[in-house]
Amino acid sequence: MLPADVPLQVLAVGTELSDPTGQLTARYGLSRDGAVLVRPDGYVAWCASMAEDDVAETLGRVIATSLGRSQEPADRLASVA
Repeated sequence: MLPADVPLQVLAVGTELSDPTGQLTARYGLSRDGAVLVRPDGYVAWCASMAEDDVAETLGRVIATSLGRSQEPADRLASVA
């Protein structure tokens, strides 16, 4: 699950981003369904050359990790408490 308190801006190549020469996708090694998470300071926090099975879960975990937050399942946290 994506953290609700983290503002995200989603930009798609070909829609919001122009890449007529293909250099942008080539530099990141992206396929058509790949993704890059770029922090506001320009640091690349994560990159996937192609989509993973559960995109929302993966992105939520990556964002939580980059923010130093735990992304443990709620049932696991309850059993530890």
